[in-house]
Amino acid sequence: MAQTLYSVFIGRNRPGILPMVTDAELGAFFRSTVARHFSGFSVSEVTGFWEGMEERSVRVDIIADRIPASRAKVSAIAADARERFTQTAVLWSESRIDAFMVDGPTTFQL
Repeated sequence: MAQTLYSVFIGRNRPGILPMVTDAELGAFFRSTVARHFSGFSVSEVTGFWEGMEERSVRVDIIADRIPASRAKVSAIAADARERFTQTAVLWSESRIDAFMVDGPTTFQL
């Protein structure tokens, strides 16, 4: 089955509100929301730009089957992040990929 890399970009600035989204808030979000939908994902600290302003952000990468249910879960994660962290917008993307798993002495395509 074709695999998809879904990426969700979450800014840490809150429009007109201080403080920024904390590590503790993000950790709780990953455990309660992202992990509820997907058993594995990666999180990277990135620098993003929104409306001409630089901001610290996180990128959540998820590799999943290219099926409507996966897309709906990623969309729900982005919507939850937007509401929870008072974001103007949360970007998510999808890219078709070839993914391989190294599991012990063997490598197999997902």
